Amino acid sequence: MPASRSVHAWLLPLGLLLLWAGYFGPWIPHAAAALSLNALDLSEWVTYLPQVRSGALALGRLNFLAPLSFAIVLSSAWAWQVPRTRALLLVPLLGFGVLAEPFLLYLNEPELQSQIWILFATAGGCVLGAVLRGRRWYWAGFALLAACGLAANSWPLLLLRPVAGALYGALPGLGWGWGITQLGGMLLVVGAALRQRSSAGSAPSSSHGA
Repeated sequence: MPASRSVHAWLLPLGLLLLWAGYFGPWIPHAAAALSLNALDLSEWVTYLPQVRSGALALGRLNFLAPLSFAIVLSSAWAWQVPRTRALLLVPLLGFGVLAEPFLLYLNEPELQSQIWILFATAGGCVLGAVLRGRRWYWAGFALLAACGLAANSWPLLLLRPVAGALYGALPGLGWGWGITQLGGMLLVVGAALRQRSSAGSAPSSSHGA
């Protein structure tokens, strides 16, 4: 299946690139740069909202750290499968440093202590990708993880927008960062599905030739 093989060859890295660029791009845009917030900014900003502190708004820090966690695990899983490019593992490693920073700086805060599990889940996902690489259904699992990430990453901003609108005086638009994060997730699902289909299709012929 040369066509699908060539398509997924660029869909996966493009999807990952969009995922990373989107995370650090504006999710809530504003004419004033100081009021334009990316997902990492929102992970901190949301914790100060009275609606969140009172429990009236079911959002928190982890809702905006989760996209970074998914980006780290998916990047690691892809890098393990790319021959002779283990240096690409530096990208999820750096991302993990960004994810871990608030937990290391404010380790004694009870709120962060209760959320530190995301670090272990992210590290465990990276290790699992290394252990399972080369397995028959590896890319099906990758597609499923990307789909879960896409679902988890899409709704928190939509829930937060009305609150941000009340503070800003007008409902903010959806930033391009959020948009290309969603697009990146979609490309990863499609690319991994094509990769799985290509791998499944080549397996019988490989065994027959052997």
